[in-house]
Amino acid sequence: MKYKTTWVHIENELDKMQQALQENQRFLTALSHHHGEEVLSDSIVGALAMNLQSFYTGVERICLRVAKDIDQSVPNNDRWHKTLLEQMAIDTEQRPYILTEKTFLQLEELRGFRHFVRNAYTYVLDAPKVLTLAESLKDCYGNLRRDYSIFRRRISEA
Repeated sequence: MKYKTTWVHIENELDKMQQALQENQRFLTALSHHHGEEVLSDSIVGALAMNLQSFYTGVERICLRVAKDIDQSVPNNDRWHKTLLEQMAIDTEQRPYILTEKTFLQLEELRGFRHFVRNAYTYVLDAPKVLTLAESLKDCYGNLRRDYSIFRRRISEA
């Protein structure tokens, strides 16, 4: 079976991302119970931001695996994170696109957020923005899973 190792690595990463999604839900539940307790709320928002960052890192690992194993072309410019995501949203000579436009846009927003989080102190986080992204993570993961399943089926039929 072609790309067997690739699929194993991607499935492993998707499983880890599902765990991050479960953590995300736990944090959202905790936040709803501690709303109004500023220190706890701020801490939970910080934890959500780090979890969102971890989730997106999983996305990037999947994209890198596809770029290396299938495309045999990994972006190496200054904007390689953005270029890599864009690469997954288009057909290449080696494969059909992986990400639908909807999923790409969701992931692009997470990518931008991850960049911000990596370069900011937690006390400057925009709590409503973090909550919006955290609340949309389940939908994003579902879309990513669906896109990946379709992609894998399409590439095995080629």
